[in-house]
Amino acid sequence: MCLFYQLSKWSLIKGNIMAFQKYIVELRISDTWVEDGFDIRSSQDIKDLLQRLLPYAYGHEVKGRVIHAPNLKTIKKLQGGK
Repeated sequence: MCLFYQLSKWSLIKGNIMAFQKYIVELRISDTWVEDGFDIRSSQDIKDLLQRLLPYAYGHEVKGRVIHAPNLKTIKKLQGGK
C-alpha cells in the first residue's frame, strides 16, 4: 500500500496564501495486519493518521490521500471474506 500525502503548493486560507510542501511516503503493510483489519481507504483514516503525526496542526494545514491501495477483493480475502 502506498500512502501519498498531497500537500498542494498553494492554498487560500482566510484571505492569506499558504504555501505547502509535498512529501511522498510509502507504507508497506504485512498481510498479517491486513488480516487483522488494517485498511486505509477513507479520508477520515488519512486525517486520523495525519493527526497522530502532527498533533498540533490545524485541519487546513495538512491534506492527504491514498493514491494506491491493494484491491478490495484481496483485502476482503485476507480478512476472511470470499
